[in-house]
Amino acid sequence: MFRKPRTFLLALLVATAPLTVLADETPGQVRAEHRADRLDARGDRIESRHDARAERLADHGHYAAANRVERRGARIDHRLDRRGERIERRANHRAHHAHSQG
Repeated sequence: MFRKPRTFLLALLVATAPLTVLADETPGQVRAEHRADRLDARGDRIESRHDARAERLADHGHYAAANRVERRGARIDHRLDRRGERIERRANHRAHHAHSQG
């Protein structure tokens, strides 16, 4: 009869292990990274919508309006990126401060 390999159980345990146990980050850092990633994705979506709108305006000859819309999308994306970086920086500072306190 066919026998199952014994390495299957080990592979199952490794695959189901939580990632935070394998990483050297605090739960607060993981949450902050997740929030920053969501903000970054949101900024990218907004910028791509503005770029599409700017392209439509430029196709119709409204170049000044297209330029304004495109700059606005880039500005929003940049602002959300900075917010995400600030969130991650604060979480890293808290983690290092807590670690140094003992």
